[in-house]
Amino acid sequence: MSQFKSHTIAIVDDDSRAREGLHRWLKSIGLQVESFASAAAFLSGAPERFARLILDQHMPETTGLELARWLRANGVHMPIMLLSGDLSPGVVSQAQDLGIEVVLPKPPRLEDLSAFCQAAAAQ
Repeated sequence: MSQFKSHTIAIVDDDSRAREGLHRWLKSIGLQVESFASAAAFLSGAPERFARLILDQHMPETTGLELARWLRANGVHMPIMLLSGDLSPGVVSQAQDLGIEVVLPKPPRLEDLSAFCQAAAAQ
């Protein structure tokens, strides 16, 4: 299992409005946050250093589940919140198979985001 070097939350979402909105809100409640527009950008930034990941499912090139699959296969086991406009049984099942602890519709409720992210500060 990876050792986390910080309490920083990572956001990966290709939608700049959604990504920037989440980033600003999490910063406003006192959390450390870094945002990425793609899975490739996130992977180039040493993903194992993050405490938690908020991940969009529907992105071009690499979906959220594909990124989560890669992380798990490479020993990165941070808690993941997967956001999806399509909460089909298939998406939920695949997420559960990867050990993703939270799957929420997009946009998520602020209370759910806060609970997920505040746990990083308590680590």
